[in-house]
Amino acid sequence: MTHRIIPVLFLIVALLSACGGAQPAPTLDMNLVMTAALGTVNASSTQTALALPTNTATATPPPTETPIPAPPAFEPTTILSATVAVPANIRFGPGVQYAGPGGLRTGKAVEVIGRNAAGDWLLIREVGGRKSSWIYAVNLKVQGDIAALAIAPVILPITPNYQPPANIQAVRAGDQVQVRWDSVSIPLKDMYLDSAYFIEAWVCYGGQIAYSIFAVKETAVVIPDQAGCAEASRALLYTTTKEGYSQPVPIPWPAH
Repeated sequence: MTHRIIPVLFLIVALLSACGGAQPAPTLDMNLVMTAALGTVNASSTQTALALPTNTATATPPPTETPIPAPPAFEPTTILSATVAVPANIRFGPGVQYAGPGGLRTGKAVEVIGRNAAGDWLLIREVGGRKSSWIYAVNLKVQGDIAALAIAPVILPITPNYQPPANIQAVRAGDQVQVRWDSVSIPLKDMYLDSAYFIEAWVCYGGQIAYSIFAVKETAVVIPDQAGCAEASRALLYTTTKEGYSQPVPIPWPAH
């Protein structure tokens, strides 16, 4: 069944930048720190061997888990040249809700390989590079027509160095769900100061399932979730670091 997705973004960040809705003050690196936002490795399928019957009893081998296929690699159809107009943050996704590894200095040359649907966030990489990050479009001087760029998918970089939160609890109070979890210890060098956790939620809003994202600094958040949708709501919780995100863990979502 196909459901309409209404983009509803809920930004919950305990620490806001001095500029309000503007870009947070960047942590500048001398060189572009690019992220593994593009999955380029195709997962291979694993077949489970079938045991042949014999006259002697043998232990049944455990089934082999089939790996989840990696998202298809994004292949840009157009590549534009650009330079950084002002010191700017780079991020793991097209929005200030996403974490990031650092920033870029003014005058840095990059390649623009994609955009979001609105065209206000651009996917960039080192000149001739492969790894990519997102940047707010007004922070670049782009040579060419941004509209010619392909719309790029958002592929969160996953780090194996940190685990997702544990002891997740979700309690409903009418059209709101309060979610709590245990904190994850992250050393300062890998800590993303604006948020420590990230939630992707598919919740009911106006009779339709809406995709929402939450950047959370504390270990609790309240998420609106109305009644009236045929599909059940659900959500995923990640630990946030400068390296990327942990593997997601499902939130035990309470029914209406």
